[in-house]
Amino acid sequence: MGKAFLTSCRIFICLCSDAFKDEVTKMLWAMSYMNTGRAAKWAFRELEQEVLSGRFRFTDWMDFEDEFQKDFTPLNSEATAVNVLEGTTYFQQKGSVHDYLDQFRDLIYESGYTTPRPWW
Repeated sequence: MGKAFLTSCRIFICLCSDAFKDEVTKMLWAMSYMNTGRAAKWAFRELEQEVLSGRFRFTDWMDFEDEFQKDFTPLNSEATAVNVLEGTTYFQQKGSVHDYLDQFRDLIYESGYTTPRPWW
């Protein structure tokens, strides 16, 4: 869910770059959509800290993304993907070839594999 949110933010910021005059505007815009559940609490805490200290904890959008990912993306997603790929339970089963290949590509990306690995 966190990755999807960041992807949507990146796309919108890219498409409407003129609407974002600075890094703070990007961060505030993203936090304005964080209005339910854990995300709302996280944004509230960050904005409260900004009020108390007079400045954002984040230096720029990339810093904001890094901190957001720590709290809203799966821990050890790389290790999880590697375990699935190198385990003995990952099969196509009854899904379509297209779904299987999409999932496989996602696992390769998540695993961080960039070159073929020996499987023996």
